[in-house]
Amino acid sequence: MNNAINTDQQTTNGQQVAELYTLLSSLAQNLFNTKEIQHEQHALIKKTQMLENQIHSIQNSRRKGIPDGFISKKEAYFTHGLGLSERVFHLALFTMGVNTHEYVHLSEAGHEVDTFSYEEREVIIAIDIFLDDAIQVTGQTCESSILQGKRFRYIKSIQKTA
Repeated sequence: MNNAINTDQQTTNGQQVAELYTLLSSLAQNLFNTKEIQHEQHALIKKTQMLENQIHSIQNSRRKGIPDGFISKKEAYFTHGLGLSERVFHLALFTMGVNTHEYVHLSEAGHEVDTFSYEEREVIIAIDIFLDDAIQVTGQTCESSILQGKRFRYIKSIQKTA
């Protein structure tokens, strides 16, 4: 009987040892997988940094030729357009004589395009003057003496923020 108990204990101990080996093997595999993941993360971080540097380089190359204090036509419209159509926005700035600077823009396709930028400080002042001059003539239309009475789609807010 004693031998049977010892045999059962040895079997149980053997099973426990086998389970421990399986557990250790699994832990070792997980540790290896974790190291692989860390290497992949490190590689992704390096690739991300490289891409960010390339994007920054492209943005800088596109800004070449634009002096400090000036912004591209597109950036001016998206930043200061205030709900105006692009055509009306640029027409107002042109009519009001906002200072511009010609430069060569590098398009996304890599082509050089002659264009111009606006002096940002003057854009802000000109758009404020233009919108102050505009008179709401219908629910969705304004008229401006700056544009020789031309009407354009725009809704002036009742209160102007200072």
